[in-house]
Amino acid sequence: MKLLVHTAFSPRGIAAWLILLLGLLATAVLWQSLLSNQHQRAKAEFELHNREVLASIQKRLQDHEQILLSGAGFFDASDHVSSEEWRAFANRLNLKVNFPGIQGVGVVKAIPAAEIAAYHAMLTTENLPPQQVTPEGERDFYTVIMYLEPDNERNRAALGYDMFSEPVRRKAMQDAVDNNSTTISGKVTLKQEIKGPQQAGFLMYVPVYDKSRPLGTAAERWAALFGFVYSPYRMDDLMHGLLGNRDLMVDFTIHDGHSSADTNLMYNSALWHEAEPDTKALFSTRYQLPAYGHQWLLTLTSRNNFERQFSSQLNWSIPLLGFAISSLLFLLVLELLSRQQQALQLADRMAKKRAESEARFHQLFLHMGQGVLIYGANAQLLDANPAALKLMALSMAQLQGNLPLAPDWQIMPPQALPPAPLQPVLNALLTGEAVTGYELGFWHAEIQAYLWCNLDLYPQFRDGQQQVEKLYLVLSDITERKRIAQMKDEFVATVSHELRTPLTSISGALDLLCHQVLEDEGHAQLKQHMLKVAHDNSKRLTMLINDLLDLEKIAAGGMVFHLEAQLLWPLLMQSVEANQVYGAKRSIRIEAATTSEDQPVLVDAQRLAQILSNLLSNAIKFSPDGAVVQLKLQSLPGFMRISVCDHGSGIPQQFRPMIFQKFSQADASSSRQQQGTGLGLAICKELVERMNGRISFSSEEGHGSCFYVDLPKA
Repeated sequence: MKLLVHTAFSPRGIAAWLILLLGLLATAVLWQSLLSNQHQRAKAEFELHNREVLASIQKRLQDHEQILLSGAGFFDASDHVSSEEWRAFANRLNLKVNFPGIQGVGVVKAIPAAEIAAYHAMLTTENLPPQQVTPEGERDFYTVIMYLEPDNERNRAALGYDMFSEPVRRKAMQDAVDNNSTTISGKVTLKQEIKGPQQAGFLMYVPVYDKSRPLGTAAERWAALFGFVYSPYRMDDLMHGLLGNRDLMVDFTIHDGHSSADTNLMYNSALWHEAEPDTKALFSTRYQLPAYGHQWLLTLTSRNNFERQFSSQLNWSIPLLGFAISSLLFLLVLELLSRQQQALQLADRMAKKRAESEARFHQLFLHMGQGVLIYGANAQLLDANPAALKLMALSMAQLQGNLPLAPDWQIMPPQALPPAPLQPVLNALLTGEAVTGYELGFWHAEIQAYLWCNLDLYPQFRDGQQQVEKLYLVLSDITERKRIAQMKDEFVATVSHELRTPLTSISGALDLLCHQVLEDEGHAQLKQHMLKVAHDNSKRLTMLINDLLDLEKIAAGGMVFHLEAQLLWPLLMQSVEANQVYGAKRSIRIEAATTSEDQPVLVDAQRLAQILSNLLSNAIKFSPDGAVVQLKLQSLPGFMRISVCDHGSGIPQQFRPMIFQKFSQADASSSRQQQGTGLGLAICKELVERMNGRISFSSEEGHGSCFYVDLPKA
């Protein structure tokens, strides 16, 4: 124990403390990743429940529309439909079994005031009970409930009611005739509410016309109107019939129209199960549900049972386990460091075992994907496997010198060309030692580029002698590894530079403030300047981190896009207004050309605002003081094009192929005039392509640049 304590507080113990810190950090990252994954799974499951509820409601409304359309078809196919025929039709539908929740199916007769007496006479002819038209009073036009099945106490209470006398019902019927379509009414109290708790209700209408008259215009349809086939619905009954006894994992409400005011509430599923603790739901979403010329606001929230199924014992066991493992690793490293000599001896033994293992499994490499060439003791090529031939883009005859090589075939760095042996082969034959880690670049004729390989040489000795009999040359394609290593180096260098520069400014400014160099009032202006430097560079760091997070989110598929058909011009005006202040600091004006070509496109408004903000800020950044940045909108075949043009220095020719690459900047020096992360255009390209669009540019050095965003028309 004393030895461990001594090691922990000695310079050698720094590695143990770093491992403890990294272990705790890894635990925190893993824990956060677990919570994030649980949240994402819960969100996806919540969306499935939402779609189930939404699809069920839409499907039921469509089914009920088909009932009414069949009723309208019944009238179209008959000269006259009697009450008995209508009852037989309704009984055949078997509404209670096939469509639970529907209140009934009825017929509404359209009656001008002059024909009201004839209507009563018809009732007598039909042997129907006399109906008193309600509400009382004289009106120019009536729509009276003539038939309503099934025949029960509630439905009988509605017979004779003039629906045209009530504004909500009247509007739905007027829309049905004007548009010649199925409509539903807003929230109403049904005439069937004669007993028990009242429920919110609505009605669905399908117009019925005199089939012998023209129906081309709204006026002709009103003149030919016989009445309506309709269904009344009590909202709670409808939802219970729709969902049955299923215990949903979400609660939902339905409001009439666009507002969630209590007066518009039509249904609340939370009232039909035991009350849950009053806690804020983890997920909540709203949908505007188009409903036959009307709008319903559907609000869905997750329930406690739903959220509990995504909790796990890992939520608390991972931090405890991670802390325990990190502590054990910390103690283990201290033990290893305290016995450094033993560790070195162990490492030496492991190295010898590794050499033995490499010799023992050497033959396995001949059958793997690496290229293998076998040389004899006289440095002549004996054999090569297909992988080597494919890798070097040569035939066996070319390698052996029986066929000439292509004029452009070469090795980089320059060495003797085949069939003469490579210099490492000669060295291995002379010394009898293996050669590993030797890198060569072959000019690949098919892809017209260098293919980089790692070369390992393993000698095979004659039995009982130290004389080399054969050499096995193993080629491993490392082109992708070198490319990734180069990308990593560029990434580390760029991020290090981008982080170090603002951090240096922030640290210097704060150091002056912390050491009270600027205490007296005479340095107030300088102190304010130092604070501004620290603040500006903090914003720069924040911008870099936000850009990195956006790139990571896009790459991981975690960025959600809500594509909707929208006009572009209002969105462009919002972006102009949001970025005008940035340009005003240098008297740069954003000029948006008016257009009459605006057409709806499929776009996520929030992501488009992010794209325009990047392009406009770039245009302002690289424009001279007092210049004008032009924003245009034009129509292309299948697309709407947004153009952002500046009058700056333009894009250098050599930089244009890299314009949309990550961390690419025309001036990447530490003294560049324009600050940025080099991620903005890369993010723009990803966002535009995720919205099925395309981005391009044109530029002329000394005259400015234009960037084009093409979005598909809806």
